[in-house]
Amino acid sequence: MSPSRLASSCSERGSQANQFFVVRRGRVAIEVHGPAAGTMVVDTADAGDVVGWSWLVPPYEWLFDARAVEPTGAVAFDGQCLRGKCEEDPRLGYELMKLVTQVMLSRLTAARLRLLDLYGTAGTTSPLLSPLLTEAKATWARPINEGATDAEPG
Repeated sequence: MSPSRLASSCSERGSQANQFFVVRRGRVAIEVHGPAAGTMVVDTADAGDVVGWSWLVPPYEWLFDARAVEPTGAVAFDGQCLRGKCEEDPRLGYELMKLVTQVMLSRLTAARLRLLDLYGTAGTTSPLLSPLLTEAKATWARPINEGATDAEPG
């Protein structure tokens, strides 16, 4: 699949999300666009990675743009059909949701790290951040706010 074809058939923020992709070869940039900052790559997907989870969450619209940055091969899956199968078989739905939430966590973590890289300043981040930047893996990290308490959520 050519980069331009994947870009037009993969995902465009705000358009209907009825499918997802597994990258077989190449690289796909997961991007967000802002009027002031322009386009920012928040993550990339390589061979074996999943692109897209918006097909599973109402209102089934893409939240990010996806663009092939080199010649890329991907397999498209019918998300609308799979949603129906999950409704019929709650066990399948649960197992699929566990897998998709891992993709969501990965994307959110990557976006968070990119934002910290862009807007963070020395001395304002948690000591948890350094290992995250070097390993690019995280469960949860947050900036330290002086004077803040760690009260349990209500």
